[in-house]
Amino acid sequence: DSGADDFIPKPFGPAELLTRVKLHLAKFANLQKKNDSIKAEITHSKRPEIPYIGDKIDQFVITDSLGWGKSSIVFKVNSLKDKKFYSLKILATHAAEFPDVVSRFQNEMAIMEKFNHPNIVSFIEKGFHHSVPFVVMEYVEGLDLEGYLITKGKVPLQNCFVIAYGIAGAISELHSHKIIHRDIKLKNIL
Repeated sequence: DSGADDFIPKPFGPAELLTRVKLHLAKFANLQKKNDSIKAEITHSKRPEIPYIGDKIDQFVITDSLGWGKSSIVFKVNSLKDKKFYSLKILATHAAEFPDVVSRFQNEMAIMEKFNHPNIVSFIEKGFHHSVPFVVMEYVEGLDLEGYLITKGKVPLQNCFVIAYGIAGAISELHSHKIIHRDIKLKNIL
């Protein structure tokens, strides 16, 4: 019911992916029938275009794509003001049509603004691009933990303790502010 059931363990087969897509389409159709407040028809002509490499969002020029999720896209951007690289997370245009998704994204931005911790990516600024919200964060060079394990194999034991200590410090900081992360995964550990 909260939308956290859309993860598919890797590796997955085409049949499983097709089944998941069909289930989500059916779930979406049922939600539209039940929820009178969601009456917006999804039409590509009304949506703003997805930004691409070379496009400008506010004072930032997109230089690379870093990743995406079910409701957002993360880009590497270069600031025209200070010429530094940052990460820019923007709500996907299809997701911006749902008030609850926009509200969760804006809540995430408000939470990010509160923190200044060495093990939590720093908030830089937020804004809107064609009425779609975005947040600019510190850019961290290097691999995420999932990419490290795939490309380099096991993490040396002494590094495991450093990584675990860093994760624990970040989680402790969040918990001290009564915040539960809900998306701790290898891909989110840099």
